[in-house]
Amino acid sequence: MSEERGGGRLRVEAWEVQIVEQVVVAYRTEREELKAELFKRLLELKINHHGRVRNWRAFLARSLYNAANNFVRNRRVHEIRMQPLDLEEEEGEPSLARVMAAPEEPIDLRHDLATLWQEMPPELRKLWELLLEEEGSTTAVAKRLNRPRKTVEYWVQKLRRLLKEVV
Repeated sequence: MSEERGGGRLRVEAWEVQIVEQVVVAYRTEREELKAELFKRLLELKINHHGRVRNWRAFLARSLYNAANNFVRNRRVHEIRMQPLDLEEEEGEPSLARVMAAPEEPIDLRHDLATLWQEMPPELRKLWELLLEEEGSTTAVAKRLNRPRKTVEYWVQKLRRLLKEVV
């Protein structure tokens, strides 16, 4: 097996193919798809790393096992996320359409933020503004206020408690 590489040919040795096959045998998944993925990874590794690796055999084996683990993990995640929704009623359970059409009870999550803002102490308002400007970094807020980071974290806890009381 070979591929053009900058005017030369990229050779895949028989022992490299054996490593791919050994890795494939270690997994209980779609073997042909895994084998294709590992051969693709083998070619990428040969193109990018072959001359710069001290122990090519060990590097190749570890890289292919890692690629196989990633392939299997991604496959499982895909299978879990892509399960079809059962739209039919089964054994007394309501169908998805009926559940979505009639929620159990309305929940009002609206709060008057303007009133909350006015009732909030000025130092907590300033803290909130600084946290927004510094993207939530208490360390950066502490530097701007010339205060210890622990003090700022304490103020953040006060702000959280105030918000929990309202909600």
